[in-house]
Amino acid sequence: MDSIIARNAAKHATFESLTMNAQPDGMVHVECKFDGDSRLIAGAATIVVHVARRAGLADQAASEIAVATSKTCDAVLQATGGSRTIRLAADELPDSLQVTIETVADAATAGLLSIEQSRHLADQVRKAVESLADGTAVELHEGFPRVSLVKKCGAARRPFAV
Repeated sequence: MDSIIARNAAKHATFESLTMNAQPDGMVHVECKFDGDSRLIAGAATIVVHVARRAGLADQAASEIAVATSKTCDAVLQATGGSRTIRLAADELPDSLQVTIETVADAATAGLLSIEQSRHLADQVRKAVESLADGTAVELHEGFPRVSLVKKCGAARRPFAV
């Protein structure tokens, strides 16, 4: 998929570069980039639900990790000063689902975080998703936040077509 542009009262939002790859072991990796816009964050959460269900998570657990993804995207955008491009990756692992959310570096330096700001973001994310995700990690990559969420799915997996 190349890109989708959502129009809303002259405000454009772009969702681009959606890729879905089946790994040799049968696991799925989905990655996309999108503008930090609430309309697109909702779409990204839907992608996470799809991968979560494929990974064998129950509907409730899939919904929880999707809500955690939305809350984390909001927290990252707030910490970096608003409308930034987000890269989201959802990885189906043998016993869990991992969602990675990071802002994409561009020509502007706005959005760079200090170590202290990164710690504050980590606290915000943990509080926002503590009952929704089984694990969280926040790290800085060249001054930009990268947040990982993990949801355990246990050993039982049900088949699901890509």
